Amino acid sequence: MIKAFIIILIIIDLVLVVFSLIFYDAYYLLNTQIAFLSSLLVCLASFFGYRNSILKKISKLDNAKSLKNDEDELSKIDDIHGLFEDEKNQEKLSEDEKEENKDFKQIFKEEKLKAKAKLFKNLFTSSFAFVSFYRIFAYIFLILGFFSLVNHHIFITFGYLLGLVLVPLGIILANIIHIIFNHFRAKKAKKS
Repeated sequence: MIKAFIIILIIIDLVLVVFSLIFYDAYYLLNTQIAFLSSLLVCLASFFGYRNSILKKISKLDNAKSLKNDEDELSKIDDIHGLFEDEKNQEKLSEDEKEENKDFKQIFKEEKLKAKAKLFKNLFTSSFAFVSFYRIFAYIFLILGFFSLVNHHIFITFGYLLGLVLVPLGIILANIIHIIFNHFRAKKAKKS
């Protein structure tokens, strides 16, 4: 997938360079390239930021699962003959009975507080993905590139917008190619 993405972006950039040099001038090429690089940096920074965030969440989840499995294994070792199974089941039943006895308003308030806590926790943990060093650098590059073009009076709106749009279009095209490739690979595997 990443190889296809890189190949498609290189082809798009080469076509953009040739198009700019044949039909326009060097200033147009400069606008398209600065916008193209800015857009590419923003997309890559977003990708790496969210990827790192997801990997951290997965590692935390794996650690939690391994701790739970360790506790379960210790419980099985400690209670070889199942002597305490009835006590555990009785505790679960008494908790269920307590939940049933609560009135609806109390349950609603508790669930609302849990949802708020999850919202703030999720906002805090995901904030590292969109406030990463990569994204800040990419947006600084985008802003400085734009202002340098404007300050030198060589800013061409159409060229700049064309450069900005091509990276997301390249991503969409790479995903379409990836989906089609996987579809044909799955068909081929079914025939075999």
